[in-house]
Amino acid sequence: MKILIVEDNALVAMDLEQQLLFAGHEVIGIAATVAEAIEVARNTDGDLALMDVSLADGSSGVDAARLLKNRYNIPSVYITADLPGSPEVRLYGIGHLSKPFDEGELLCSVSFIRSMMRGDTDQPQPSRLRLFPEQIINAEMA
Repeated sequence: MKILIVEDNALVAMDLEQQLLFAGHEVIGIAATVAEAIEVARNTDGDLALMDVSLADGSSGVDAARLLKNRYNIPSVYITADLPGSPEVRLYGIGHLSKPFDEGELLCSVSFIRSMMRGDTDQPQPSRLRLFPEQIINAEMA
């Protein structure tokens, strides 16, 4: 899977990148701001964004998720401890993996999302991954 990491903590981003690469995924870029995320998406073909909510320079991961979805059809999974309750969060993201999580939870969640995107619903949903029902319905109707 081609994954964009949108995370302003460099150590967290590098750790995510190593875990994903070791599992055989392609990391198309790491972005710390909305502008960086859009720049990476414009120049590459991504399948999924792992999206922190609070980004560098005060920008919002929810805004980045909206732009990635609307402009490049890249879905986002929020990776954050505190998910805002605003409706936009659920409108532009497909789910939430709460920090802290371990490597197994991350990789199982990415694998599950890949299967879901391919229409395979036989794989059990990881317990730490919360999907937004609105997005599951929208994906099934597409």
